[in-house]
Amino acid sequence: MTEPLIEFKKVSKRFESKVVLDKVDLSIYPAEVTTLLGKSGVGKSVTLKLIMGLMLPDEGEILYKGRDLSKMDRKERTQMKQQVNFMFQSNALFDSMNIYDNIGLPLKEGSTFSPKEIHKRVQEKIDFLELTGSEEKYPAEVSGGMQKRVALARALVTRPQVVLFDEPTTGLDPVRKINVLAMIVDNQKRFGFTGILVSHDVPDVFYVSNRIILIDQGQVVFQGNPLELEHNPHAVVREFIDSQQELENRVISLNTGKALESDLATFYAAFPDDQEFTLVLLVIDNIEGVKEELGLITAHKLLARISGVFLRSVSEKNGLAGRYSQKLLVGIMPGGSQDIPALSDKVKKELDQLDFIHEADNGAQCVNFRLKIGTSPGTKALPFQDFVAEALSQSRHVLDLGCVQWKQRG
Repeated sequence: MTEPLIEFKKVSKRFESKVVLDKVDLSIYPAEVTTLLGKSGVGKSVTLKLIMGLMLPDEGEILYKGRDLSKMDRKERTQMKQQVNFMFQSNALFDSMNIYDNIGLPLKEGSTFSPKEIHKRVQEKIDFLELTGSEEKYPAEVSGGMQKRVALARALVTRPQVVLFDEPTTGLDPVRKINVLAMIVDNQKRFGFTGILVSHDVPDVFYVSNRIILIDQGQVVFQGNPLELEHNPHAVVREFIDSQQELENRVISLNTGKALESDLATFYAAFPDDQEFTLVLLVIDNIEGVKEELGLITAHKLLARISGVFLRSVSEKNGLAGRYSQKLLVGIMPGGSQDIPALSDKVKKELDQLDFIHEADNGAQCVNFRLKIGTSPGTKALPFQDFVAEALSQSRHVLDLGCVQWKQRG
């Protein structure tokens, strides 16, 4: 297994009585993009400053390539700092310098590069980040998106092994935000640096990150890849995952996460302990494909239609319905599973009447879409996750719309 490039071992950092990091262990691996997630004030930016050596930990060790930063001599520390660069949240460009000089500044300060080498490296970044023609302009004369590109060019001009990004998309509109994240990933692939991001952009950062580290109340509550994060049961992890879907769920009147668990406890309390229940699970297959190929609004409308009939059908049987994950709807009803065929028929009928997608003609751009339904009997003593897992294992296809495409009216 690849050795970590950077490791925190039992690292603590306090500011007077406030504990920001409390005996934190974390690992960052080379040539990957790792994102630090967490609410405001939990220590994400402090973690970056500790890596940079701008702060020292009160306890614990910070290792870079296996060496404790606190035990490095001056030469080692200088070499380490030359391998790490920083892209600031505010860009931190100098208003009195033009774009060319802003980019070249790290090469001119305390380096032995010749003017020819400096020009070569600066021009390389100007060309790659499509800044040609703007070299003589000043930061105030270019757009916010271009300022981000200038800041990234300056962070990369020293050819660092590690680049730290402190909330690089703050204050940007959605289009520019996606462009900046794509720019970071494109450059990471091209130059192979290790990227460490502090970000609140859920779920966008999931698509650009190899690893996620989630910090809460001074502790690392999760570290792993985005897929592992999506299936982690920790309450704080679930809160972040559920936040992706919260607005959509509110619009279509579905509970998820903590709200679903809270409602489930109340729902169970109305029945005796030996009451039999049926959990029905509706699997919306390839909703991500619909989003990618047909658009977010089309995917939302499709989900709203499906969840609407599902919610109504479960409610009619005095049951509880909610959204368990991105593609799973759950319903719990008292009694047996005799009502499931009727539910399947209702969903089929609803989708037959869709007026915004239809099965594609041969050769047309489309996305395969189908539904599965699974059921499982149980009582309130059965853990909810086990209840869902059993229903999922019993799921079967009930509807295949084929390869569908967006239907233009008129």
